Amino acid sequence: MAYYLAQHRVEFDKDVEKAVSAAKEGGMKIFEPDQALTEALAEFVTADEAVLIGNAKSRGIENPEALLADYKRIVDRWAALLADVDHGDTDALAKAEICDKLDRANYGMN
Repeated sequence: MAYYLAQHRVEFDKDVEKAVSAAKEGGMKIFEPDQALTEALAEFVTADEAVLIGNAKSRGIENPEALLADYKRIVDRWAALLADVDHGDTDALAKAEICDKLDRANYGMN
C-alpha cells in the first residue's frame, strides 16, 4: 500500500511538471508568488480554519480546535520526516519512517 501511495504522489508531481512545461512552451509566464500573495494565503488559511472549527462545532464535534491542532502536528511531522527524501523516488518515499519498519510477510496477518 505504501508503495502505491508513494507512486501516486510521484506521478502526480510529474503531471504537474508536464503541465507547467506545456504552459511555458505555449507562451505562458510562470510567476513565483510575492510576499503579499504569500501573506494573503496565510491569512486565508487562518480564516478558513476558523470556519472549519465553527462548522465542526455546529455539527456537535467536541473540541475541534484540538483535532485541527493534532492534524496540523501530524502533517508537520511528516513534512519534517520527508524533508530529506527524494520526492521523485517512489521507493524512497515508500520506505520513509513507518513503512520500512513493517514486516511485509506478517503485517495484517495477526
